[in-house]
Amino acid sequence: MSILAILLACALLVTADDSEIAKESATDYRLPNGTAPKHYDIQLWTNGHEGNLSYRGLVKILVDIGEPTNQVILHAVNLSIRQCNLFRLSGNDERVELKGLNVQNILENEQLMISTNDLIEVGAHLLEIEFNATVNSTYPEGIFLSSYEDEVGGKRFVLASQFDPIGARRAYPCFDEPALKATFNLSIVHHKSHEAYSNMPAIGREVVGGDYVETVFQQTPLMSIYLLVFCTTDLAVQTVGNQMALVRKSMLEKATESLQVSNEILDALSKYTDLPYSDYVPKLTHLAVPFAERAHFSAMENWGMILYLEKFFVDPPSYYNLYGYGGNRLPAIEVIAHESGHQWFGNLVTPQWWNHLWLKEGFATLYQNYILDVIRPNERWMDTFLVHEMPRGLIDDEYTKAISFECNNRENIKKQYNDYSYQKAASVLNMFRNVLGDEKWQKAVQMYLKSRALDNATPEDLYSAIEEVSGGSDFFPGNISVEEIFNSWILEEGTPVLYVDRLEGGNKIILFQEREQYCTTSGLENRMIPYNYAYESSPSFYETGPIEWLTDNLAQITTNASYDEWIIFNKRRFGPYKIMYDLHNWRLIIRALQNNASCIHYLNRAQLLDDAYDHNREGRLVVKIVFDLVTYLRNETDLLVWSRGRRIVDFMRHHVRGNDNYKLFKIFQTHLIARVYEKFEPQMKLFPFTVSTHRWITNLACIGGIDRCLDAARRAFSSAVQTNATVRPEEMHTVYCFGLRNATQEEFSWLLNRLRTTRDAKEQEILLAVFIVCTDQVDRMRRAIINIQEYLSEDEKRLKDFSLEFNDSYLRVVEEKFQQLFEILDEDSEFMKRLGYSLAKEVLLAMKLISSTKDENAKLVQLVKKFNEIFENENDRLNLEIRERKPKLNSLVLEDFLQKYVSKLNAPLQK
Repeated sequence: MSILAILLACALLVTADDSEIAKESATDYRLPNGTAPKHYDIQLWTNGHEGNLSYRGLVKILVDIGEPTNQVILHAVNLSIRQCNLFRLSGNDERVELKGLNVQNILENEQLMISTNDLIEVGAHLLEIEFNATVNSTYPEGIFLSSYEDEVGGKRFVLASQFDPIGARRAYPCFDEPALKATFNLSIVHHKSHEAYSNMPAIGREVVGGDYVETVFQQTPLMSIYLLVFCTTDLAVQTVGNQMALVRKSMLEKATESLQVSNEILDALSKYTDLPYSDYVPKLTHLAVPFAERAHFSAMENWGMILYLEKFFVDPPSYYNLYGYGGNRLPAIEVIAHESGHQWFGNLVTPQWWNHLWLKEGFATLYQNYILDVIRPNERWMDTFLVHEMPRGLIDDEYTKAISFECNNRENIKKQYNDYSYQKAASVLNMFRNVLGDEKWQKAVQMYLKSRALDNATPEDLYSAIEEVSGGSDFFPGNISVEEIFNSWILEEGTPVLYVDRLEGGNKIILFQEREQYCTTSGLENRMIPYNYAYESSPSFYETGPIEWLTDNLAQITTNASYDEWIIFNKRRFGPYKIMYDLHNWRLIIRALQNNASCIHYLNRAQLLDDAYDHNREGRLVVKIVFDLVTYLRNETDLLVWSRGRRIVDFMRHHVRGNDNYKLFKIFQTHLIARVYEKFEPQMKLFPFTVSTHRWITNLACIGGIDRCLDAARRAFSSAVQTNATVRPEEMHTVYCFGLRNATQEEFSWLLNRLRTTRDAKEQEILLAVFIVCTDQVDRMRRAIINIQEYLSEDEKRLKDFSLEFNDSYLRVVEEKFQQLFEILDEDSEFMKRLGYSLAKEVLLAMKLISSTKDENAKLVQLVKKFNEIFENENDRLNLEIRERKPKLNSLVLEDFLQKYVSKLNAPLQK
């Protein structure tokens, strides 16, 4: 029964002005463990419909005192306490008020200490606190306010909450730790023009005076307070089954698609876990908040009502630049799957403390891909996980951390939310899934969830389930526990590198491991690394076993592979570690891939590309091997693998120096992508993580002058001009850039006018870049720059925020771009003056990126001198620090590589 229904408060007034602020900080960021909440009644009075930032509340908490004390400590941040009462409850619902309360804020630990002269005895007590507070209008933490424009330009508001991980204390006084689970009854007073929503269905809506109503919600199951959520809004509603979406009206159709896939995901997870979602929560609402400001999250998995930043529930259009970047974000379907996975991993079973965050985020990251692979087996979601997600968890830099580390303050808790708790932990879990096999792993997961349902968990609970399922079999090395193996991955910083060193002339191999160079802290000495391998005469990539373990730093093994045939470790990339082969094996692998790319599994091909790049970056592998390896991509047709190879191609492009070498690189690049581009078909089926690579290859084909690509861009451009229509967002950069080639004067004028007529801010941004990058005639370039200047001058904010974010290779789409821009700016002083300080400065900065010869540097110095003379009254003089570029090793090796590669291509013609 609700506490609100059975208890009335007698008030002891404690105002914020009178309460003492504790000067000394508490010794621990954690709450004392002698007091535990059992149930909350929360009532809030809000005015979110009109953008009012203030609200007030009353929270009543039924607490269990575990040992005699004279104080209760809970959490509160930036709350004005108006009144506080504490009652002792007896078995017959009688209560005795404890007098003489003193309320102190412990600021450093974000705590509220309520002390009394009377002894607080063991047993049930009721804590009542009235308070005033302010919602957050700039950041979605605690209770926050978002605004948006409706279809007719009116301003609308959404009041919502986001408490993960420690934001509930900013909304109302509470015990804000994940292990302190309770049940919740919530009621919200709000304007009648809005509806209120929360974790559970509403069970009442009554008028409370004037234009205000009170919405009361059904009691929640036992859960952590960071999962409580609510909102007041007039967003549109779409329903599919027992799931509902709250979105803008313009997004109702797309919301239906998201709801349909969410139903599939929830059903599949219910079946997989053998724990039906509906056994705990009767509905699932998806709240898509149109929050315009920056946020640290994409969505939040609140039990029964998932909160999304709008673009992560309904996919927005993807705009790609000339190198395929701009659309690389998680697709909505994957975000929905991730948050759905949390309904079990995090909500039903919750990590005891934030250093075990990986128990929810690692599982949710793994199962967002695993369950999508189940319901959409042709979309390669687990392949995507191994090719894209796993490498994110293997990045080692100065920010490298262990998957689990001590969380003793707000900063450390926030730091737990990183790629190691998500992608790396998911990769470790997936490694164990492969070791055990799907059937036993599923049993272990079910056992773990059922044993800790509606409770909190520690890693030991998971390890016990795995131990029991494995039954002392040969899955793991002898005399080493599952906990020891997990700890070597969870508590250790950095990524292990497995060295595979073949002894010359024989079939013996020395294996040894080391950590990445950025790892400087001490930890466990070795990882427990599971490994398997395939080799040229036995390419059995689809058989996971047998799996062996490297438990020491060094081991010698004997294989059946001869010295002159390639060998590949970590079949299908099941383990989250890097592999460094000896040079002999690298050369055997490269030769095999150049002859037949499919002789090695595509997941291992992706790992070879990743490892080669990383080994060179970290000083373990000479760059010549990396360049030789990437040449096999000429025979690669798998876009997932290409998505890893493009990183090396972009790396090579970055190291091209001078126009002559860039011309050689364009020949190499075009030859590399020609075959895979030939296989592209109009409207071909693409998976979410291959779209950007498809766009990248298509643009390289156009940059390389492949007629089919240029003709397609030209046709699309002409069609857009003739119909005055918008080009598809994902094709916009390609069509506009290469449609400019040989465009008529009428078509060029249409594109110039498009800059002003389009209402799409992203299209305007693309057009600004296209005019600078892709215009290939000097007179048109001059006209385009003038047009840009006039466009910028029409809006002071537009001019202030203007910048051109280019890299050197991006600016070389049109050869001789430096000379083209030089001719325009050097024409006369009046032209540069007409451009204005901001635009002229941006063009000079762009020229600096592509200047590579002494002559070009001298010309740039000349232009900078002219610039500073013209704009001498500006506050900042332009100093580009133009220096002669000295050759670097990678650039010199690349120059030699390109010369030899192109020479081989030309050899048949010379004969």
